[in-house]
Amino acid sequence: MLTFFCDFDGTISKQDVIDTLLENYASKQWLEIEKLWNEGKITTRECLDAQMTLITITEKELDDFLSKIEIDESFLMFVDFVKSNYNSKVYILSDGFKLFIEKILKPYDILSKIDGIYANDVKLVNNKFQTFYNHSKPDCQLGVCKCSLVNSLKNNKSIYIGDGRSDFCVSQTTDFVFAKGKLFDFLKENKFEHFTKFSTFKDVINKIPYIKEMLNEERRNFGNRARSMFMG
Repeated sequence: MLTFFCDFDGTISKQDVIDTLLENYASKQWLEIEKLWNEGKITTRECLDAQMTLITITEKELDDFLSKIEIDESFLMFVDFVKSNYNSKVYILSDGFKLFIEKILKPYDILSKIDGIYANDVKLVNNKFQTFYNHSKPDCQLGVCKCSLVNSLKNNKSIYIGDGRSDFCVSQTTDFVFAKGKLFDFLKENKFEHFTKFSTFKDVINKIPYIKEMLNEERRNFGNRARSMFMG
């Protein structure tokens, strides 16, 4: 069985939801905090906490904002394809916020088909955000430790789909990666094997049969080598 793990911001959504929210509802100080994060001087969690305090927004404004976030609609085709053809599980792993993801995806009637959404939690209280990190780990700089989630959720062969810095570490824990943006550049620069570039989930759908066959062939070759060593 193939297990698919998908990043959300910039992968399923066409833009980074939190960055767009900050651009519209926060003071320009968020850019200074972002710079510290890009320079590796603060963790993702520290960055999120500091930036979210800069936002003042009503629930209606938030709902209106999220309703305008566009997604790659071929993601809907992708979920139906892998479930009907491969009986696969599909998980969303995001260092964004679960509330935002659910509100964005709700109009597409896709939430019941997703096997799990693992992201940070947030509440809006008196027009200010309160953040919670239920999937963090002490030794991980992210709010959501994607590596530990993949290791606990994957079943047989696993495939990751992502685009950014929060995907660097987890991309090394799966059997194959569909990458774009900063993630593709990272994998190429570090000469990783078993990854390919994609633009939309249509690309993923088209390549899955070939990737599955490649992974099966590797498993057969590994089995033959193991039997040879045992019998030799």
